[in-house]
Amino acid sequence: LMVHGGSRRALAAVSLCLAAAALTRPEGALMAACCFGWFGAQRLVAYRSERLAPDGGPRTRRLVGLGDVVCLTVPFVLLAGAHLAFRLAYYGEWLPNTYYAKHVRPWYESGVRYYAAAALETGLYLLVPLALAALRGAWRARREIAYALPLLCIFVHAAGVMRIGGDHFEWRPLDFYWPALSVPAAVGILALGSWLAGARWSRRFAHSGLALGAGAWSLVVFAPVFFYSQAIQGVLLWEGAKIRSYNSDRRHLELDEENAKWLLAVPGMSEIVPISNDLRRTANMRLVAWRFPAHREYAKFRISEYGPYGKMRRGLIPDDALAPRGAVGVLCYYLPDMGFVDIRGLTDATVARSPVAHPNSERRMAHDRWPPPGYLQERGVNLEIRPAATSKVQALRHGNYAVPAGPGLWMSFESSDHGWVVRRFSGRGLTHRAQWLAGFVERVEPAVRADFDVYHEDGHLLYVGRECGDEDLAPVFFLHVYPANEDDLPAYRRQYGFDNLDFRFWGHRLEGGLVPGRVGCAALVELPSYEVARIRTGQASGGQLWEREFEILKQTR
Repeated sequence: LMVHGGSRRALAAVSLCLAAAALTRPEGALMAACCFGWFGAQRLVAYRSERLAPDGGPRTRRLVGLGDVVCLTVPFVLLAGAHLAFRLAYYGEWLPNTYYAKHVRPWYESGVRYYAAAALETGLYLLVPLALAALRGAWRARREIAYALPLLCIFVHAAGVMRIGGDHFEWRPLDFYWPALSVPAAVGILALGSWLAGARWSRRFAHSGLALGAGAWSLVVFAPVFFYSQAIQGVLLWEGAKIRSYNSDRRHLELDEENAKWLLAVPGMSEIVPISNDLRRTANMRLVAWRFPAHREYAKFRISEYGPYGKMRRGLIPDDALAPRGAVGVLCYYLPDMGFVDIRGLTDATVARSPVAHPNSERRMAHDRWPPPGYLQERGVNLEIRPAATSKVQALRHGNYAVPAGPGLWMSFESSDHGWVVRRFSGRGLTHRAQWLAGFVERVEPAVRADFDVYHEDGHLLYVGRECGDEDLAPVFFLHVYPANEDDLPAYRRQYGFDNLDFRFWGHRLEGGLVPGRVGCAALVELPSYEVARIRTGQASGGQLWEREFEILKQTR
């Protein structure tokens, strides 16, 4: 549009590109509005400049021809308008459902942090002023506003994204900024180089034989711009490539003397990097601008949990099965027969419009919405899928129900409707955890009788509390496993002579029969695959509450 705007064929191509942008992301329509407005302003400026030209010759430029308007707008209006008409007719909404799910209310405090962090990391604080310098120079020299187009698109787009509060996926909405800024920023560097070459203090170098031309000064300017505009991002990408696990410690990358000592030694970076760290840390707490490595490792983690379901036999899932899910992508992909309700609202219109009462200071990007009371029951949600398992025992550690789903594959799930589960999974090898635990306790003598009875069978330990409340479960359960051969221990544990499998009951809790005011509970723990000779276990909270030790003559799997 900037270079070939005088050609109607080019204007039609521009219109098709803008229509594709509008079909790709909702901001595409905003970009189209900016382009249309700039085109009209550019033609008006050119028309007035020629009209006021001192030569008084015949006018060669028209204001805006009808054919130009048709070529630029009609393809866009037809394609984007057809899509909008379909959306209104089918969904009854002007905007995509994801907009309503994510945009709760204006969140400028988050948006300002988002853009400040992006500016420091990607060099926007350098590229935008250079582009403005290019625009100023072109306007002063020839009344040209070509470089205003990328700046207009960026500023208008930034105002919208800032209002929403940024984005969950790092700098994804900003991806078009840098190619759009590349030419104006380059022209700005050349303009700055020319100014430096003509400066009075620069000409003094000529007397000493060190005079630099405009091209040389442009290179002098380009080098630091190139470095400072991507140094922080480069180090973060390098450090992010090293991450190989998904945990809260690595979701925020802090640049410090340990991993970026050389960067901090660069002039100015010792001041910029701490500001960047603080902005990104605060944004991370609100789930804003989560970095690509965190999403990559999260995807790997979820695929390791639910990916095996891709091999399960078809027809196992009942037709009326419906499960709630927050991160719907991985599980929906590997369980195509399962119906899901997106509890974050990205694919659910009701959840996307549920009210959010908590203030902005407590918000989390794209995670604020929640199903309204009674909605999941109204929809008929009847089970919750748990991670895939390779054995019945492992499946029962994850959920109340387990059913074989294929060779070496078990599906684990929860359900509040026991009758529905029995009816739908009858004859499919269904195992109910409460019944299985009762059988386990009946056929196996406890290896330990204490505050919690401990049973051992087939490489598993079962901790059973006949009556247990929160105060009984809060202390840490320690579990020290002594192998028959110490060489089987992980290298970092060999100096201790035992494996440490300490755990808290939370997350392992398997509820059993009710006792007035209290709950019977059980925790199933899988032992390492090597041969175990001895086990020491108990509970500790500041001191040992109870402790037992017992030997295992033979470890079976």
